[in-house]
Amino acid sequence: MTKSPLTLGILLYAVTMAIFFTVYTFFSGIEYFDTTLKVNAFVLPIVYVLFAFWSVKSHWNNHQMNFKEAFKRAFVPMFVGGILSIVSIFSFLNFIDTDAKKTIKLPICTPPEI
Repeated sequence: MTKSPLTLGILLYAVTMAIFFTVYTFFSGIEYFDTTLKVNAFVLPIVYVLFAFWSVKSHWNNHQMNFKEAFKRAFVPMFVGGILSIVSIFSFLNFIDTDAKKTIKLPICTPPEI
């Protein structure tokens, strides 16, 4: 079954938001910055690559493709999922939970007092 790249992008958006809210709910605290950094560096790239692969592979099973079409089928879900999640996370942090920005900021190191 071939899924539309736009449909896969919206599904990728839902998965990205589920990961964001899971990290936000269960791991907010002193180590929140480190946890989000690790999730953004190691978990989300794997998820995005899997969705790009799924998009290309599902179409490749039934149709011949050139590089341009395969690139488009891989790029559209990642672009749609990424843009929608950026807008949603930005809106959430700036309008819904404005106090969350304080937990995301990296603590500033102060020199020890003598």
